[in-house]
Amino acid sequence: MNLSRQEKRQLRAEAAILCPQIVKPSRSKDKYSDAVSYMLTYRGVLCPQARDLFSAGSVALRANQERGGNYLQRALADIEDEMRTATIVLEDALFEEYWGRVVPIEERIPTWLEMADSYARGWVPSEELFLSRNL
Repeated sequence: MNLSRQEKRQLRAEAAILCPQIVKPSRSKDKYSDAVSYMLTYRGVLCPQARDLFSAGSVALRANQERGGNYLQRALADIEDEMRTATIVLEDALFEEYWGRVVPIEERIPTWLEMADSYARGWVPSEELFLSRNL
């Protein structure tokens, strides 16, 4: 709660890139566990309400105030630029730890989309996010 808006966006983007399982259905158990672990372990940030960081109205409605739809999808779309930056600046060791392998920088967004597609239900992240394929 004490971080600036930009720091929250960056942290959210880093956690989202490393932990594509956040796109799992809303009732999935522990879908935010790895994201919370990353924030605490690597950034020293305690985030007791991780769900709100990714899918609350305050983050999902920032670009469009119309209610409804997939709030997580909207929140991720809002931080696409920060997620792209995270794929460049985060260390290879983090991708190895969270993804189980090192992926070249230019393949990180397509790989994330592939993983997210496998986790998501009711929507296909690769059909909704990073559509400007300027990856």
